[in-house]
Amino acid sequence: MSDLGIVVKNDKHLLYIIGSKKALPEGVIESKFTHHHFVNDTAPADTLERERFENDFLEVKEKGSLREWKSGKETIRKYYWDQSIYAKHNDKIQWISDESYIDWVGDLDQDGIMDYIVTHGEKNAMTILYLSSGRRDEEIVRPVAIYYSGYCC
Repeated sequence: MSDLGIVVKNDKHLLYIIGSKKALPEGVIESKFTHHHFVNDTAPADTLERERFENDFLEVKEKGSLREWKSGKETIRKYYWDQSIYAKHNDKIQWISDESYIDWVGDLDQDGIMDYIVTHGEKNAMTILYLSSGRRDEEIVRPVAIYYSGYCC
């Protein structure tokens, strides 16, 4: 029992059910990109700033840092990469978040600009819907809904 119940007829690998105060198109929205965490590798690169991933609507940039520490007589060197995720549309680029998981990218509101569902964190997790129809001025997308799904202990 719950205060909100949703019945879905013919589950076709349903990922999300999204409601809105504004009418959204009904039906299946094609995913352009789904469920991806850009795993940090520790291999050194020629530069400590690099493109990790890029396509027409998404870009992931990385900044690296070298950390060294002593373990007995041995010096351990390890490269760490901090990632930033950017939305792209035509010649515009907009920072969305750092160190996040891309849940879904597609045109939810059917306006020709990609929308993003991104999860930040784990223990204090927030899944955020970035919608293009909610944007202002020079933005590509704007956060319009947050689902808190963290856990304790």
